[in-house]
Amino acid sequence: MDFSALLAGITSAAGGGIIGVIGTGLQAWTTYKSEQLKMAHELKMRELDQAEITLEHSLKMQEVEATVKGEIAVAEQNRLQTETQVAGELQLASYQADAAKYGGGFVDAIRGLMRPVLTLYFATLMALIAYQLFMLNDQFIGTATASYLLKDLVNAAIFLATTSVTWWFGSRPVRTLKG
Repeated sequence: MDFSALLAGITSAAGGGIIGVIGTGLQAWTTYKSEQLKMAHELKMRELDQAEITLEHSLKMQEVEATVKGEIAVAEQNRLQTETQVAGELQLASYQADAAKYGGGFVDAIRGLMRPVLTLYFATLMALIAYQLFMLNDQFIGTATASYLLKDLVNAAIFLATTSVTWWFGSRPVRTLKG
């Protein structure tokens, strides 16, 4: 055997071993890097999944809050309607109790007639006074007394008419329009 052939065989065996070791090392290194990249990818995907879950939770909470706020608004509206209804029923019950307490409708009838009767009374009284003054005026034509009496009569008539109308319409309860 030739030394150069032996050297060539050893070199080729050593070279092949070295290349095999290098190849194995490169394969191990690429596998390691691949695993690192895979883990980094999975970690990033988990972070994105968590962000998605957090966002979904946030949206769900907003939806629940909106639903709760809507239910609270409906409950508040129902409460206001109930309070209004109860207030109306209490007022009606109060009217019915007053009617029973004051002898049925007799007191209400007198109370209801008071304003128109007084208005009619004052109007009739003013007409009678005016008639009397006109009769006196015929006797005292041109005197200062008759003109002062007529002036006072006109002022009194205006005062009584204003008082009657203001009292008549001003003491009525204010009604609101329901929309």
